[in-house]
Amino acid sequence: MRQAFLSVALVVVSTVAANTAEARSFRVEEIPNGAKFGCRNCHNDDSGATNTPFLADVRSNLEGPGTIQEDHVVWGPALCNVDSDGDGWSNAAELGDPDCVWTIGSSPAKSSATNPGNPKSHPAPICGNGKLDAGEACDAGQQAKVDCAEESAGQGTLGCNMNDCTYNYSNCTQPPGGRGVEDGESEEDGGCTTTGGATGGGGMAVLLGLSLLLRRRRRER
Repeated sequence: MRQAFLSVALVVVSTVAANTAEARSFRVEEIPNGAKFGCRNCHNDDSGATNTPFLADVRSNLEGPGTIQEDHVVWGPALCNVDSDGDGWSNAAELGDPDCVWTIGSSPAKSSATNPGNPKSHPAPICGNGKLDAGEACDAGQQAKVDCAEESAGQGTLGCNMNDCTYNYSNCTQPPGGRGVEDGESEEDGGCTTTGGATGGGGMAVLLGLSLLLRRRRRER
């Protein structure tokens, strides 16, 4: 029984050690602004138990003696220009080195950085830059949605307000989330029809008055 317990304990210790060994803290200094998120650039938690998409690309850009525990990150075009987390921003743009010129020990072009391994962490969208950034509805002919119906705005095609990269609903049959006039339904409630007939309560009162007047004249005769 004691031997079985020791075996299980060794397995647990080995697993924790393997995770800790893979979360190499020295690699934080091998990417621009790496210290801002630390090991969270590559791992979803501080124990290193689960990995971010950025780690997969880092592993493809290592050099050294050939062991994953000792190899170093190569910060170059192959890693810079990839959008590891799929949020529309390259790793270089997220880590503050948009021109991919940073070297170890130098200061990145920008001190601000977002996490290249987390799609919810990304720079603010730039309206008018010609691409559909995360958080934008549209930009320079590119749109996340095209049909007004996708925005609950009736029928038609969505446009784009280029001043703030939001949808333009001028070609839609109703405002977003609104209710349009259904087929066979009149926009007016009561009033006069196109034929000139009286349809409201006022028309009925006129007819009743004329009927009473005719009856009175008949009696006078």
